[in-house]
Amino acid sequence: MKCHIINNTRLDIEEGIDLMIVIQRNSYGICFFTDTDRAFTGRKAKVHRHTPVNNVRICGATYRFQW
Repeated sequence: MKCHIINNTRLDIEEGIDLMIVIQRNSYGICFFTDTDRAFTGRKAKVHRHTPVNNVRICGATYRFQW
């Protein structure tokens, strides 16, 4: 099974999708967030800023950085 991974600035800015993964005829949008208060506040605004994309399943991934 082949998949295509798309990293596109337009997708990030206009749709809020950091990576698009296409497997056969299924598309998955991956949105990355850091585990901070500021990121969670921004995440709420991001939902209203972007138009939902048809036929794309959106998955969010939150990461905590250890310094």
